[in-house]
Amino acid sequence: MYMRSTKSAAAHLAAMCWSMERGPSKHVPTVLKRWLDGPQHYTRLTPPAPLCRGDLTVRHVLGVDDPAEYATRALEWAGSAWQAWSEHHDQARRWVSEALSGR
Repeated sequence: MYMRSTKSAAAHLAAMCWSMERGPSKHVPTVLKRWLDGPQHYTRLTPPAPLCRGDLTVRHVLGVDDPAEYATRALEWAGSAWQAWSEHHDQARRWVSEALSGR
């Protein structure tokens, strides 16, 4: 089952929002980790249908040997996934704001 737990869905979507709108990082930012580990109530979001989870897949990066090209393609793939979740961008932004404010 895709994103079975509500907390897992919130964690992945908030981290994707952070990366796509604040810039990518190698690790989940500490403020986001703290927020996720806290006593939060997460809104259950309906994920995109299986065939609507983005125009690109992992195949977009397979076989790419050049590190710069790989990074470019990975960001394109991430952007495609982020766009697939566009219905929930506002909620993801609220979660990131809560993390930044320490709520």
